[in-house]
Amino acid sequence: MNALLARKQELLQGSFQYHFLIADIDAEIARLKCAAHNEDLAEKLRPPPPPPPPPPPPLRAITVLKTETRNRYLHDAIEDLRHARAQLQQCEDTMYRLRNEKQAFRVADMLKRAQENKAQLEKTIESLTRRVEDIEEERCDEEILLELDANRERIKKAPKQPTTAPPVPPQRLPRLPPALYRQPRQPMDPARDYAYEKYVTTCSKFPAHMREKLKTMPNNQGFLYRNVAWYGDLPERPGPTVLTERCDLGGGAFEIWEHTFTPNSYVIYKRGRRGGQKQMVRRIK
Repeated sequence: MNALLARKQELLQGSFQYHFLIADIDAEIARLKCAAHNEDLAEKLRPPPPPPPPPPPPLRAITVLKTETRNRYLHDAIEDLRHARAQLQQCEDTMYRLRNEKQAFRVADMLKRAQENKAQLEKTIESLTRRVEDIEEERCDEEILLELDANRERIKKAPKQPTTAPPVPPQRLPRLPPALYRQPRQPMDPARDYAYEKYVTTCSKFPAHMREKLKTMPNNQGFLYRNVAWYGDLPERPGPTVLTERCDLGGGAFEIWEHTFTPNSYVIYKRGRRGGQKQMVRRIK
């Protein structure tokens, strides 16, 4: 632009024939001024530059999932799926029994709870099946790596436990007289040992709902479960001792027997269906 202004001064000092050139120079100067003004205006109206991108996350300690780790997660998912399918089969068996067998009461409520449980188990099985497929197709590697990183961070932040326990002072046991530990040991009766083991096994398999019922029964009433008698926790009431036993007949059928004991007799009754009359099965004495 300075060169155009100097050229204009030279032409003004010349003759009149160069006036048309002066007009062209004025138009060019005006165009250059307008262009400079537009550049300044565009610079002011230009939006601010975008912020810089965030820094990348720190590198994980494990970037590639090992085959052993993937197989361990796959094994856990398959075990959960097998357990859920077993529960579903048990729920379906319960529903079949409720629909086809005559129950005493609450059939509708029990069937409704079984149906709700079945629907929940079906959703769980669908979710576990999808997870097994994702692990096999290696679509869960990123999720498993994030879980491993979270576990590692939680272990780092956990308070450290002392590696060595405080020393325990030695305890001196009292000395036994020689007459006690020098005696020959009596051999144990094999029949008695087997009976005791059978009794312990039966006690461990006693149903929890029957154990709860014993808390509300008197001491002269209870259950006979696998030839082991169980009596109530409340004080004894007047009357004979009655033990209830469920006798399986096979094929899902069963009968309820009542073992009635008095000082002079022992009678077994069969309880009737739906509160019917009892029938005597056997009289021992």
